[in-house]
Amino acid sequence: MKFKRLAACGIAMTAVFMVAFSGAAYAEEISADTQAAAIAADNSAGQLRAEVTGYKYKYENGHRYKRLWSYTYERWIDPYWILDD
Repeated sequence: MKFKRLAACGIAMTAVFMVAFSGAAYAEEISADTQAAAIAADNSAGQLRAEVTGYKYKYENGHRYKRLWSYTYERWIDPYWILDD
């Protein structure tokens, strides 16, 4: 009788933990603008984070040019457009 009660209690506890911890974690891709806004908000709270940068591209006369942009500080890092090979 005691074993049946312990087994039922064990099964019930297992079911409770399975339901409680069964939530799946989903990764969400965020844009660099959203990332920069989150970093700016964190920096205002006094937490330092890495600078978020990315290349911006333009086409001129059939050639592709790139220039490094800081999403964190919203300014150009590279002084000139560079020909992207």
